[in-house]
Amino acid sequence: MILATKIIALRKKNGWTQEDLAEQMHVSRQAISKWESARSLPDLTRIIEMSKLFGVSTDVLLRDDLDIGAQDSAPTDHAESDSGVRTRLVGLEEATAYLDDRRSISGRVAAGVACCVLAGIPVIAGDPLVSGLGITSVDGSVVGVMIALIMVAGAVVAFLSIASHTRAFRWVKDGGYELGYGVDGAVEERYQREQPAYQRSLVWGVLFCIAAGLWVLGTSLLPDTTPDNDAREVALLCGAIATVACGVYLLVRRGMCTAAYDELTRDATAQRAKGLHDTVNTVYWSVALVLYFGYSFLVPGAWGYSWLIWPIAAIAYGAVTAIVEAVARPKR
Repeated sequence: MILATKIIALRKKNGWTQEDLAEQMHVSRQAISKWESARSLPDLTRIIEMSKLFGVSTDVLLRDDLDIGAQDSAPTDHAESDSGVRTRLVGLEEATAYLDDRRSISGRVAAGVACCVLAGIPVIAGDPLVSGLGITSVDGSVVGVMIALIMVAGAVVAFLSIASHTRAFRWVKDGGYELGYGVDGAVEERYQREQPAYQRSLVWGVLFCIAAGLWVLGTSLLPDTTPDNDAREVALLCGAIATVACGVYLLVRRGMCTAAYDELTRDATAQRAKGLHDTVNTVYWSVALVLYFGYSFLVPGAWGYSWLIWPIAAIAYGAVTAIVEAVARPKR
C-alpha cells in the first residue's frame, strides 16, 4: 500500500475531511489532495507530523510492504511538549514563507517610517516655495502642513495594510512551536547567505544619519541672513531630512529582516521573553512618534530640527533593546 492510499485510509478512519486534515497540519487543502493523488510527496517534517496525528509510526507510512493494520492506532500526544502544551511543528515550506513575507512587508514598513520623516520637508519648504512662485493668496505654511498630513496618512495606510500578514503568522508571536528536522539549519544557512547585505544596510543607514549632520553644519556656514541665504538654509535642512529618511529606511528594513530570523529560531526561553520585548518596542517607537509631531507642531520653527529625534531614537534603541534583554534573561 503506497503512502497516498494510507493517507486516505487513515484520514477516513478518523472521520476527517481533506479540509480537517489540512487545518490540523497547517497546509492547504490542495496540498492534501496532491498527496492523496500521489502527485506530490510530503516532506519529512509533514510525514512526522502525520504519524503523530494518525497515531502510527513513520515506518508504517513510508514502507509500502507494511499495511496500516500492522500497527493499531494508539493515543497520541498530537505533538505535545513535556508540559502538556500543544506544540506546532513548523516545516521548511512554512518557515520560508514566513521569512519571505517579513522581507516583503519590511519594505512597506520602512517606506512608511521614512515617509513620516519626509513629512517635515513640505512644512519647512511650503512657505518659501509658495512665496517664490509669487502666489500671495495662499498661506504656504498651511499648504505644507496639509501635504505633511497626507504623507503621514499614507504611511498609516501602509502600516494598516500589513495587518492581514501579521494575522497569518500569528503563531510566531504566540510561540509554542518547534522547527522540524533540518529547518533550523536551513534557516541559519539562509541567514548567513544574506547577512552581508544586511551588514551593508546597517553601515549605510548609520552613515546616512551621520551625513545629515553635514547639511545642518552647512547652514551655520552661511553668511548673514538674506533672502537668498534663507532659501539655501531651507534647502540644506530639507536635504538633511531627506538624508535621515534614507538612513531610517535602511535601518528599519534591515532590522525587520534580521528580527524575523531571530524570532523564528529563538528557543523556548526567548519565546516567553518576547512578549516584554514587543511591548517595549511598541511603546518606544510610539513615544518617539508622539515626541516628533508634538515638538514639531507645538514649538515654533521646530520643523527644521525635530528630525534629529529619529537618528537619536535609532541609536538609543540599541541600548534600550540590550536593557530589555538583560531584564528578560532568566536568572541562573
